[in-house]
Amino acid sequence: MLYIKKYTTKYIEVSQLDKIEVSQLDKKVVYERDIVFSVADDNELVTLHVEVLELTRNGRIPVICKTNSRHIIVDHIDKITKRLQEDIFDRLDINVKNSVDINIKANDETRKRYGDKNYIRLTYKDDKPYLEGIDEIKI
Repeated sequence: MLYIKKYTTKYIEVSQLDKIEVSQLDKKVVYERDIVFSVADDNELVTLHVEVLELTRNGRIPVICKTNSRHIIVDHIDKITKRLQEDIFDRLDINVKNSVDINIKANDETRKRYGDKNYIRLTYKDDKPYLEGIDEIKI
């Protein structure tokens, strides 16, 4: 049996190497940026580290957002989406709500709200944000 490292911590079992597509094993970060925005309740600035990954098979762009803030970052999802659109995706003429999968690394407070999940996935349905807790990002 052949074991191949998938992402950073998991291994998958493969019986024949020719059945694997490289894109399934390791998505490369194609763009990184730190975005700063203010949190209205106490005028604190929050830094959000953004990693844009390669396109998925279905043509969507996966994005991973991380912060060290004590705030529940998903409470500011409109600001995050707006900043991602303005600072990164407007240059590429890509609509975040239609073409991007946003995954936010959960902190302790967010884990309490979303059932001890590692990430919060943001998707839009009918132009409204939908948040769900997930254990891992499936690309």
